[in-house]
Formats: sequence, structure tokens, C-alpha cells
Amino acid sequence: MLMAALAAAGAACNRARSDEPARVETTAAETVPAALPPSAAVTAAMDPPEAAPPATRYAALTPDACATELTARAVPYERLGPTRGVAAPVRLTGPLSGVAFRTLLPEKTRARSPYEIFDCRLLLALADFAKLLAAQHIVEVIHYSAYRPPPAGWAEGPFGIRHEGGLAIDVGYFRSADGTALNVERDFAARPLERPCTPGPQPRNATAESVALRKIVCDGFAAKLFHLTLTPAYDPTHRDHFHFEVTPGKTAFVAR
Repeated sequence: MLMAALAAAGAACNRARSDEPARVETTAAETVPAALPPSAAVTAAMDPPEAAPPATRYAALTPDACATELTARAVPYERLGPTRGVAAPVRLTGPLSGVAFRTLLPEKTRARSPYEIFDCRLLLALADFAKLLAAQHIVEVIHYSAYRPPPAGWAEGPFGIRHEGGLAIDVGYFRSADGTALNVERDFAARPLERPCTPGPQPRNATAESVALRKIVCDGFAAKLFHLTLTPAYDPTHRDHFHFEVTPGKTAFVAR
């Protein structure tokens, strides 16, 4: 199933651009004083519940709950009307933690472009991601698209996933405060059989740029901001971008 999901995500990113330990069990008597009432004994014997990872929590939000959280965080955005395939369409209207996210379209075109529409839940993940990027002195993220309108004839429901649902973004460039640019296609330098964000030595020919790009990917992966992250190491289709995706209903996290 995982390989099928990866293959599907890879295909979805293919575009024609002209303008993707076992726990030791103990008895209650061993861990809880006998004086505790049964209900307290049961509670004390249970492991405390773990909070859901950010991407999983965001993916489960309703449109209104998501918008409420964006507003509480002072994220600059505007809610949009019905948008084919997108459950909670929004448009980013300013930087996130000092980091601008934009396409290369002219300013006037950008305000109307479908490629700069996000599902609110992806925007929450990007707001977290921006804080990690700012720590690396990144001030601008250039992407090819977030939302991509589904084909004509798309039904009113169900809502889309990946780009058709505004839940994925393909990033090609990062710019630092000093003007330095990180170009995914030029600087990532994928290695044969590489599995990003897994233990292993740095390649002998590693450059500062290739290391910085891997840190960007792996910081997001470690923070569990995106269920799926695809890099140039995955396949030729992703040679020029990182695909970051929030996937409703998923709990696994994959970086390839």
C-alpha cells in the first residue's frame, strides 16, 4: 500500500509547466497503592495519551476550526469561496514568521492565480514550517504550485487530496536573508539509492547547499509537519522540487 501511495503521489506531481518496544506490562498491585479506588487505579496504569502529530491534527480539522486556529495565530490569510476540490480554500496574504511563500508569477497575476490557493490545513503546517526555515535564515520560498484545479467535470464531492485538494506544495527554491539562493534541481545532488532523513554518512561530495537542503527537508520530517515529503532522490519527476503534503486520514510519515 505504501509503495502504491508513493507511486500515486509521484504521478500527481508530473506536470507540464509553461507559465508534487514492546511495553512491559505490570499489574495494578505492582504500580498503584491499594487505597486508590478502582477508577484511579485504571487511570494510573494507563500510559498518558500522546498528542497527535501536527500534520495529523491539522488534517482532522473542520474548515471553521482550521480558520479559527489560523486567526488565533495571526496568520495573514483570506478565506475563499467554493473552490473545486478544496475543502477549506484560503489564500496567503503575507509572510509567515518573516518567510514569504510565492510563485514566480507577476504580482497582479498572483492575486488571482489558482496555484497560490491552499487548503487551510496545509497552511497551518506551512506556518510551523516557516518557523524552522526562519531559524535557517530563509526569508523566501518559491513554489511551482499548491492547488492545481481538477479536470473539468469534477464532482462537487468528495474533496481532492494532494494538489487537487490544495493539500500539497511543490517548492523549487529557497532564498536566504543574505541573498543566497538554494535551487533544488541544481543543489540537492541526489545520491543513488538515497533515503533522505535516515541515518548515514554525508556523501563525499556534499556541498553546503546540499546539506542545507537536506536539513530543510529533515527538520520538517522530524517535526511531523507533512505526511509525505518527496525529493529528487525519489524519482526524475521530482528532480527540481520538494513535494510537501498533508494527507487526511493518514498517520504514517514518509520522506523519500
